Amino acid sequence: HAVGRAPDFGVVRYLRRQDQSALQSLRHRFILTEMVTANDVERARRDGVVLGVPLGDLGWFQSLLMGTAFGMAAFFLTTFVAIFAMLFYQMATHHVPAYQMAYRRAGFPVGAVVMACSLGYLGMQWMKRMARKGLGPRA
Repeated sequence: HAVGRAPDFGVVRYLRRQDQSALQSLRHRFILTEMVTANDVERARRDGVVLGVPLGDLGWFQSLLMGTAFGMAAFFLTTFVAIFAMLFYQMATHHVPAYQMAYRRAGFPVGAVVMACSLGYLGMQWMKRMARKGLGPRA
């Protein structure tokens, strides 16, 4: 395996030659190993990386979009887990729970908190970047 590449789990060696090159070209490198200089890597680590995306290049709208996406993902994941927990509760006790509680008591509060925290964090990162570039609010 090449350093910084996704593993192919040994599947490549069982393919025909023309299929091997096609599969190997689909593998992508990690974002930090694709950066050109060590300065780019240090800047990405300083500014932060979320899910492989360097936060240093996010603008205001991208930060808003990422924060909202994190909140929605947390809402749907929490709701999914809560519905399955209620399903297991129903199977164990033979009582039918009110499934709308998965949205009201689990999904919405977790989604709102994650969205608020991620918007706050990404907003602070954006303001630090603007202040560093000299584009911040003038007093």
